[in-house]
Amino acid sequence: MLQRRPPHLDRYMKTSELCERYGRSVRTLIRWQETRGFPQPMIQGGGGTEHRWLAQDVMEWEESLRKQSA
Repeated sequence: MLQRRPPHLDRYMKTSELCERYGRSVRTLIRWQETRGFPQPMIQGGGGTEHRWLAQDVMEWEESLRKQSA
């Protein structure tokens, strides 16, 4: 039987997912936080690889970039 993740876990994005999504490194995500308003992680883990971001925060940040470039 296939087990599904609880819905509340789907609301978070892992560091690795974001790096893959943008094709960038962890260091770039950190730099974006400092210079481009990228959201802060809601759950922080060791070394940056275990951080979790609210998916809604990430989507809102992406939308703000779209509006700026329009």
